[in-house]
Amino acid sequence: MHDPTAAAATAPTHRAQQADPIERGGLAVVIAAAVVLSFSALQGLGRYAGFGDWQLPLIDWGFPLSLLLPLCIDAYGAVAARIATNRAYSDETRQHAMIHSGIAIAVGVIGNAAYHLIESHVIKLDGSVLVTLVIVVSIVPPVALGALVHLISECGRDRQESEQVHSPAAVPAPAPDRVRELGDVPDQAHGQIHVPAAPPAAAAPAAPQPRSAEQQLLYELDLPLDQAGPYPARHAQTPPAPAPGPAPETDQVRLPEPPPELRPLALKAVETFAPDGRLETVPPLRVIKSTLKVGQPKAERVQEYLAEVAAG
Repeated sequence: MHDPTAAAATAPTHRAQQADPIERGGLAVVIAAAVVLSFSALQGLGRYAGFGDWQLPLIDWGFPLSLLLPLCIDAYGAVAARIATNRAYSDETRQHAMIHSGIAIAVGVIGNAAYHLIESHVIKLDGSVLVTLVIVVSIVPPVALGALVHLISECGRDRQESEQVHSPAAVPAPAPDRVRELGDVPDQAHGQIHVPAAPPAAAAPAAPQPRSAEQQLLYELDLPLDQAGPYPARHAQTPPAPAPGPAPETDQVRLPEPPPELRPLALKAVETFAPDGRLETVPPLRVIKSTLKVGQPKAERVQEYLAEVAAG
């Protein structure tokens, strides 16, 4: 017989190894070189775009605003790349972060290339070229800010949804039955979806009655128990069994009517999360999206409908 303890003991173990000095040193060299090269190019591009010095109040010192352009682009890309590699967030959020990280890298590459082309006099800053450069560079900071705020809000939504899921048992298992088609719902529903409740459990068989003294004597003499003897009958008479009445009607649960365009998806959500028509806890958006294979907008509408089911 298979012994899981022995299998676990003989299974190879993988230990996480710390980074050696060559890895750390190489990483430090690449970071320093990339920061210096890209930072200086983007700062020079900012100067060409018109970012001058900011005269700080109360002190006679000017701060070069062109330093903030590379900081804005590099910080935006670094945060997006960190979120894209963090498995604590959902796949959708990580995919969006990967797109943002690629955009930040592309902007940095284009900015470096534009600066070097200007420095080598391949591109001359006159007329429409200068206007285009100023407009494009001026767009970068507000767009980076808005994109990063949107990405951080998605991360906050993932953390909020993970806090709502207390345990795996709180999420009901999907029902194996097929999703009912629209034609399976009777027309007599009058705007309601009737889901029959589970039938009551069958009553346990009654325990056998003990024999009377006379029946015990007939049993010991090997005589039929139902044969009348010459003596006055003293059999214990049991009352006749009551006639079976009509079967109890199963209760029906009335669910709110979903919008017509949401009806097939709402029926699927009821079959999945409330197979008996009753729902105590509304599943979070992440569970709805992964189970029903829908996007954020439809998942929010399904969650609102399930909230009405739970409230009813």
